[in-house]
Amino acid sequence: MSKKIPLAVTIALIFVFSALTVLVTVSVYMRVYTKSLLSVEEQKERYGLLTEVEAIVRSHYDGKIASDKAGIYTAKGYVEGLDDKNSMYLTAEEYSEYTALNSGFAEGTGISAQFSSAESALVVTSVAAGSSADTKQITAGDRILSVNNKEVTVTNYASLAQALQKNNDKEVRVKVLKAEAVDPASAVTLSLKASYERASVTCSADGGVGFVRISAFYNSTPESFQNALAWLGSQGVRKLIVDVRNNSSTNYDAAAQIIDALVPMATEGTRAIATAKDAEGKSIKAYTSDTSSISLPVAVLVNDRTEGAAELLSADLRDFLKATVVGERTAGNAGYQQTFLLEDGSALILTVAKIYPYITDCYDDTGITPDIELLLPDFQKDALATLPLTEDAQYNAAVAALAS
Repeated sequence: MSKKIPLAVTIALIFVFSALTVLVTVSVYMRVYTKSLLSVEEQKERYGLLTEVEAIVRSHYDGKIASDKAGIYTAKGYVEGLDDKNSMYLTAEEYSEYTALNSGFAEGTGISAQFSSAESALVVTSVAAGSSADTKQITAGDRILSVNNKEVTVTNYASLAQALQKNNDKEVRVKVLKAEAVDPASAVTLSLKASYERASVTCSADGGVGFVRISAFYNSTPESFQNALAWLGSQGVRKLIVDVRNNSSTNYDAAAQIIDALVPMATEGTRAIATAKDAEGKSIKAYTSDTSSISLPVAVLVNDRTEGAAELLSADLRDFLKATVVGERTAGNAGYQQTFLLEDGSALILTVAKIYPYITDCYDDTGITPDIELLLPDFQKDALATLPLTEDAQYNAAVAALAS
């Protein structure tokens, strides 16, 4: 027989359940409302940054803006939509790394290496002075057989080579076989957080011919170049070959300083060794030169991976009748970038103009055509750092041109 529940108890239970329902509803509403507020703040921050970036781009960008690119509603996506590889949006942390790199400093092991399928190893091509690898006596020619206990193979060598560069790890463990191959391979732990100066200039002398390779233009490169010239002078060189193959830097300030060291004062045209002109043809930057120059005959080596500031150097040296250009047509990238610091500490690196050499017309899209055209196979282009000069057809063509 069922027992009847008193009316007062029933009413009380209804009130309790009603109160619980209200509390749950309010709790859920408050969570949704709070999340909505956070979303509004995030959207305000995001679109505020996007508005700031868009205003700068529309005022200064030297090119067309593609409005149909995916990701257009973020600052990074908007800049990527410009379809210009030299323009970029950088977070505050990325900008800090960018400025350090442009100054010529970096973090990582300091190793540059190329894969050898014959040895199934990463062959060290160079080691930065003062880097972690340098302190552990790793030198060019050594073979790296494994990285973090993973053996180097044809399928993973690219990712393992990348592991030698700066990343979120503090260190990396490599198994190294010395170039002499006298001792067995040994395991070495290298720091990924140690800072070192990136070498951008190397030089050598042979039979009165001085050879200077400029792999990149950093703020430290002009001083390194002057040091190389001084050393070559002490070796009694009478001719000079400057190699800017595979150099894709856009640091025109550094390149202009090197050009100034090689050429006399600019007296024709705008009397500038280089001029940056915006889309309306207005000069926004001009680089001048002094009266000092070198008297040596010069040849410049270029290829289709020679871009930006390296193309300017090639064009200017020829404009001043200081050099013969040898190699293949260059890439044709004359974009000139300017840095805009944003309110949140991030930065916009934006192409705002095109570079015009001393006399030659702007080389953007067209590139620099060599005086002596000679191609190298891609496998030699990839291995320029270790390619013996005796096997370098473009180098030998430059030597022959200087001898004539």
